[in-house]
Formats: sequence, structure tokens, C-alpha cells
Amino acid sequence: MRALRSGVLVLLLLALALTRAPADVAPPTNPHQIFSGAEACVGCHAYFGGTMDPHSFVVEILEICMKCHTQTKLGLSHPVGVDPSRSPTTIDVPAELPLEDGKVSCGSCHNPHMAFLSRTRAYQDQPVTYLQQEGRTQTAWYKTIYLRMSDPIKGFEPLCVACHQDY
Repeated sequence: MRALRSGVLVLLLLALALTRAPADVAPPTNPHQIFSGAEACVGCHAYFGGTMDPHSFVVEILEICMKCHTQTKLGLSHPVGVDPSRSPTTIDVPAELPLEDGKVSCGSCHNPHMAFLSRTRAYQDQPVTYLQQEGRTQTAWYKTIYLRMSDPIKGFEPLCVACHQDY
């Protein structure tokens, strides 16, 4: 009888150990953290009269991005260096999608200064990047992909049709 009670106690403790909520794991680090400090501004942005111009750069944005993002890793991506005013169709680029010297750049669609994680999906089937556990509450976090525009249902469509209304 004593062995039976000991066995039941061991099983009960094992069951409790297996049903405990997993420990909260730290979120992944922001790969663009280097851009968040004020000292990083001078590496990319031009200064005039001691004041930084957020839309003027000391080097092309493409050069900055390609230090980490190689062309082979980009996959399908919008062409850069394109002048929308030379398009055979009418393209009206909104102010929230800035051009670099009148041309599309990586920074037209992506903002490297954005938060890395968001509670909102960028597209419908986007996998959870980080699951935050607070007691019994779980919060899903998703990569922003640093997109200036997206929709959890329509995905990248709002970004594309912002310029390409005729599609």
C-alpha cells in the first residue's frame, strides 16, 4: 500500500511538472537595433547647418541595406532606382512612401527605424514570431518586416496599391 501511494505521488508530481506553463522566453533581438541610437544617424543621414535631414543621405539607402540583405536573400522585391515619373502608367507616390532623389529605394516601402515586433500581422498567414506569456494570457507578436503599410487580411496590397492604383 505504501509503494502504491509513493507511485501515485510520483505520478502526480510528474503530471504537475509537465502541465506547468513554459517559462517566458525573451523576444528575438531587433536586427535593426543599430539604427535606433542617435549616434547612428550620422552614418546614413546628411546634416545641413548642424541639423539632420531625414530625407537626405550620405550614401544611397541601397548601399546601406545591401550590407546585410544580399540580392539572393531578398527574393521577390520591388525594383529600386525606378523613377515613377517615367512610368507608362500614372503612378502617384504618396508622401508616406518617400523617394530617394525622385526614385524608389528600399526606404520607400521599408522603414528601418520601426519596431521589430508588432501585435498585428503583416499578412494573413504570417507565423507568430514570439509568444508572450503573462500568467494565463498569451500575446502573439509578429515581425513587422519594417513595412510602411500592410494589412493583416490584405497583406502587402495596401502598400502596392498606394502607388499602383491601376492594378
